[in-house]
Formats: sequence, structure tokens, C-alpha cells
Amino acid sequence: MVGPVAAHRLDQVAGLEPHAREIARRWAAEVAAGRDPAGEKQDRRAMPTVANLMRSYLDSHVKLRNKPSTGAYVRDLVERIICADPIAKLKVADVVAADVARLQARLSETPTTANRVRSALFTAFGLAEHGAIAPRGSEIS
Repeated sequence: MVGPVAAHRLDQVAGLEPHAREIARRWAAEVAAGRDPAGEKQDRRAMPTVANLMRSYLDSHVKLRNKPSTGAYVRDLVERIICADPIAKLKVADVVAADVARLQARLSETPTTANRVRSALFTAFGLAEHGAIAPRGSEIS
């Protein structure tokens, strides 16, 4: 055997037998086609979140390239607003522009802060996309 075998249990919820059988058939078909549904699920869990990305952005970009006062301001934005928002729990690969727009809408009372938060997010995502920073917990960090 190459490694540990991941097992899924669907029999623990009453009344789901037909649904469970369909899921089991689908998983069996995926495995037969050469996919690894359990491994993919594990890989997904290991993907970095927006909070991981923003902390990497602070450490590897803001700390090195900004004046101390600017760095302190950006750190405050990241920790107080971005990392406290539901967007922080999203996987980096799942974030779309609409997620950032929703965050900006939640900050509509303070439009300048909303724009600066958006700018910090877009900068961090741009740097990550070009490999300039790697989110904590990612394979490349």
C-alpha cells in the first residue's frame, strides 16, 4: 500500500441511504477514472486563506517597502478590518471581485478606508499572482 486510505462514512445519518448510495457511486466512478476525491479534499483544506495571504503581504512586502508609519497604518487595516471580515476565511483561489465589492459595501460609511482596504487586497493578490509573495501555509512559502 502506498499511503493511508481515506474513507468516507455516509451511513451515520438516518434517511440518507439513496442519496448516500448515489454519492458512493459518484466517488467510485471518480476513483475508477483515476481521481482521488479524498486527496483533493485534503489539498483543498491545505490551501491558504485570505488571512494567510494578508499576513504574508505584511511581512514580506509592507514591512520592507513602506515607511514605518505607512506600514503601521496598513497593518491596522489588515488586522482590524480584513482579517476580522468573513473574506479572511475564504481560500485565496475562491475569492472573486464580488467578494471584495461586498467588503467595500460593508465599509461604505468610510469610503476612504474602503478604498484603502481594496487597494491592500488587490496589491497582495497581484504580488501573490506574480510570485513576489507566498501566502503562509502555501507550498511555495
